[in-house]
Amino acid sequence: MFKLAPTLAVLFLYTQAALAQTFNLTVQISDNQLTNLKDLGYNLCIAKKVNQNYTVVWSGNQSYLSNNIFEWEESYQVFGTNTFQNGALVNVATNQVDIAFNQTSILSKEGVMEPATGSIAPGPFFVDNQLGDIHIGVNALLGGSFLPIYVSPEVVQSINTLQPITTVMAWFALSQNTSTMFFQSETQGIEVVYDGTTTAIISYSGPDGLGTWADGPLPPDSSSSVSSGPTVSSTHPHPSPSSTSSAIPAGPTQVRFGQCGGTGWTGPTVCAAGTTCQVLNQFFSQCI
Repeated sequence: MFKLAPTLAVLFLYTQAALAQTFNLTVQISDNQLTNLKDLGYNLCIAKKVNQNYTVVWSGNQSYLSNNIFEWEESYQVFGTNTFQNGALVNVATNQVDIAFNQTSILSKEGVMEPATGSIAPGPFFVDNQLGDIHIGVNALLGGSFLPIYVSPEVVQSINTLQPITTVMAWFALSQNTSTMFFQSETQGIEVVYDGTTTAIISYSGPDGLGTWADGPLPPDSSSSVSSGPTVSSTHPHPSPSSTSSAIPAGPTQVRFGQCGGTGWTGPTVCAAGTTCQVLNQFFSQCI
C-alpha cells in the first residue's frame, strides 16, 4: 500500500483543510428597516468577488428576516454561456463540472466542458477554451446548492484564469435577484473581506428615513420606530467594511451613483434631486 511520508502527509492534510474551510456571513437588519424594505419589495443581495470583480448576484430574494446567515465552502464549478447581459439572468449553455484550485478544465471544440484535472493547491483555476468565442462562468456552493457567482463580461478565446476571492458584498435591490448579471449593484452596499477569518457579521439599521450598513452586529438601540420611506446603504460596493448613510425617496427614484438606464435595465430611471442620468455605455447609465 502506498503511504505518504509523514511531512508530505501533514502538508496534504493541511492543504485539504485550508481549501475546505466553511465561511459564514450573518446579516442583521433592524425592525424598522426590515419593515420598510419588505414593504417596498427590496431583495437582500449577496455577491462573491472573482478576478477582482462582481458580475453575478449569488443570492438575491425577499426571504430575509432580522437575522440572516449565509454559509458556504470553497467549492466551485465552471461552465460556458453565450451571453453576458446586464440585468439578465445567467443562462448556462454547457455542462457544468466541479473544479478545485489549481486545476484545469478543457472546453472542447465540440462544446463539452471536460472533467477538471491537476493537483489541488492554493491559487486560481483555469478553463482551456478550445471551442471559440464564449463567456466562462463559475458556480459556487451556497447553502447546499451550486449557484452562479461569475460570468466573464468579455468573450474568452483561449485559457481563462479564474480566481475566486474570499470577499463578498451585500446590498438591497429592487430588480436584481439570484443569478442576475450586473456591472454595478443597484444600490450601494457593504463589502466584507475575509482576511484570515471565516466568520463575519454586518448589520443594517438607522433612524426613521435613513439606513446605514455597518461592520458588526446591530447596536443595542437599533429597534427604532417604523420609517415612512425606504432606505438603503450608501457605502461604495468595493471598499472595506464601512458606511455612510443615505435614503432613497419613495417611488422609482434612483440614488446618486445608482444605475438609471441601459440595455435590459428595468429599475428606476429617475435620479434623486441634484443628479442626472448620464449614459456611460449602452449597458449602463448612472445618476451623477
